[in-house]
Amino acid sequence: MSRLNNKGYRHEYVNGFLDGRLSLQILSMREKAELSQEALATALGTKQSRISQLESGNYDGWSVRMLRKVAAFFDVALSVRFDSFTTVLTDIKQAGVDTLVPATYVATKTVRAQTFARSASSRVVLPPTAAPQETPSLEGTFVYPTPQLLSPELETANENLALAA
Repeated sequence: MSRLNNKGYRHEYVNGFLDGRLSLQILSMREKAELSQEALATALGTKQSRISQLESGNYDGWSVRMLRKVAAFFDVALSVRFDSFTTVLTDIKQAGVDTLVPATYVATKTVRAQTFARSASSRVVLPPTAAPQETPSLEGTFVYPTPQLLSPELETANENLALAA
């Protein structure tokens, strides 16, 4: 872990994981859908050689536009964000083959309904945009999970990683 104290090493380590994981996810989703590289390329409006690059494991020329096309085709969400190294290192530690192929929107419909119904009282509700004279209602608001909904195991792992670094 002491190598992670080196900024250059830390960034290369995380970037290498990201590149490899994205490649493996695209490959795994394509294979699960029983598609050839050519068929996926046609569906995405690109060439088979581009799909081969994306699945190579050492590709680092990712574009959000292409990742959005892939996500839309497979009906999964694309999450691009900035995180702390502790969060990313926790993700790396927990990564496994079972996390490569995300469930589609349709496949998670029941889980989503149960999750949102279960803990509505421990959520922060953002008010809708309304004119100053209007009384805000809860209809049409977006609900964000509060930090209390985070797993205690994940918090412990983050603390351990921070201490080890």
